Amino acid sequence: VSTNLSTISQHPGHPTQLTCDVTAVPVPAVSWYSLGSPLKPTMIKSRGDLSISIKDYKDGRMTSSLLFHNVTPASYGGYSCNATNTEGQASVIIHLVQPLTGSGRERLCQTVNSVLVVVVMGLLGR
Repeated sequence: VSTNLSTISQHPGHPTQLTCDVTAVPVPAVSWYSLGSPLKPTMIKSRGDLSISIKDYKDGRMTSSLLFHNVTPASYGGYSCNATNTEGQASVIIHLVQPLTGSGRERLCQTVNSVLVVVVMGLLGR
């Protein structure tokens, strides 16, 4: 499971999507989780303002997207794209953040990247 962008920034009131690429054989089940609570991630299901899409599985690859039709302040936070099959499981974390300006934005990105490294290393058992 991978992503091109680990942090997506979007203003409230606009649409955006988080995307992960999955490479797995046999076909995996892909699910999205909100990481709002570190103790209990919440599985996301499509609803009026939020959609999950999966592009065709071909040659062991697929793309899954979490589409926000209208970003709100409650949308900001961490999300996990998880893939599971009989061979194992893998995940990637993507953060949705509100755009900032100037040096504040740089500090936020540095902080988010540091947190991502710790979380990913924890998933890998390091």
